[in-house]
Amino acid sequence: MFIREASSFAVTVIAWSLLLLLLVILLLSLPTMRAKFHNTFEVTHRFLGWTSVALFWTQLLLLAHSASTPHQSITNILLHDITFWNLTLLTFLLIYPWLRLRRWTFTAHVLSPHAIRLSFPHAIHRFSCLSISTSPLHEWHPFATFPSAAGPSMVISNAGDWTRGIIGAAQHHAALARAASAQTGRKEEAVKMHFYIKSHPKAGVLSLSLLFPRVLILTTGSGIGPALSSLLERPVAQHARLIWSTRSPLKTPSGLVGGRVEGESEGEGGCGVCAE
Repeated sequence: MFIREASSFAVTVIAWSLLLLLLVILLLSLPTMRAKFHNTFEVTHRFLGWTSVALFWTQLLLLAHSASTPHQSITNILLHDITFWNLTLLTFLLIYPWLRLRRWTFTAHVLSPHAIRLSFPHAIHRFSCLSISTSPLHEWHPFATFPSAAGPSMVISNAGDWTRGIIGAAQHHAALARAASAQTGRKEEAVKMHFYIKSHPKAGVLSLSLLFPRVLILTTGSGIGPALSSLLERPVAQHARLIWSTRSPLKTPSGLVGGRVEGESEGEGGCGVCAE
């Protein structure tokens, strides 16, 4: 009797703890709170979410132990409980991406003071969106990819403290490489950066453009990155139009991107560009 009462008390404590954790997650998910405390939101969403799953497991095991009898074991109770299978599936989906954790080498190309292009040699499906991180347990940032001569690429623009730090590091290493090249007379070495990736690249929203014979894409600034995938890998018969609102489109974020847009607009397949 004492064991059952202790188990009941523990289940109650866990239930209230779960409610508190979920309320914190929901509160920080509000648009205003998320924008104001973005880094805190990411950390709490991840770690409190994992803690909640662990507490759900603990609560389920306590309930199964409390309901067990000499004729019905805990294992038998769990195998016939849908909550057990739901938690098993949820736990697998949480663990699986971390089994795919890899550290890739990227080549950084400085496009402008506020944007860089990262290229990598790994083959991925077109229209893919790739999440990268320098600290896997802390934060992840997704970027749309597009084809280029150096391999699949992505454009990173200054949109926060993390991207600002990455761009600053790339510019610093590029400046050191130029200085070393000027002193030695050797060819300037490419700037290499390392990021973690996990799970599989995901299809971006613009992959849906394949469904339509005519598409109109509107984008601003470095948003040209996601749009390039649809422009450069569209079906031959598709007519595409791009409205790109940016200053000096062939210079910002550098001819490396602007030139691709200009070249595509002059090619076949009905692609037109209007740069503002």
